[in-house]
Amino acid sequence: MRCRTVPLPRLAVDEQRIIGRKAGGNIAALTGAEVIGITQALDGRQHSITCADTVTVDWSAGGTQYMIFDRDTVAMTFSNPTPGGVYRLLLQQSSGGSDSITWSTTIKWRGGSTPTLTAAGNAVDILTFTFVNSVWYGNITQNFA
Repeated sequence: MRCRTVPLPRLAVDEQRIIGRKAGGNIAALTGAEVIGITQALDGRQHSITCADTVTVDWSAGGTQYMIFDRDTVAMTFSNPTPGGVYRLLLQQSSGGSDSITWSTTIKWRGGSTPTLTAAGNAVDILTFTFVNSVWYGNITQNFA
């Protein structure tokens, strides 16, 4: 088997637009909000959330968010998602554990049921959310110690 080098299409990126050449030689451009949306959807920045009775996770602050519980129950909603975006939320139990989230009803959970967080003190659960057609799809990986 022989390998051959294939040149990559030309691509230009700046804060306002992405311009590249698609197959067939057509030029494609994404500008303004589309570039911001791509940036947010691929964003790997971590952002710490301050625990409160009601928390709105602002996904424009970062694609990975982390909160340590300091109360038994938190009501949580999301804002500023990018259509098609995939986001991560890490939740760490307080040292006493058994903390919980009251989730927005707009989230569709794997298996159809809202998950119960790991109850052990200081345990971390990682939740992944995908936002498609104005619907949130949620999944959980649990019990990191």
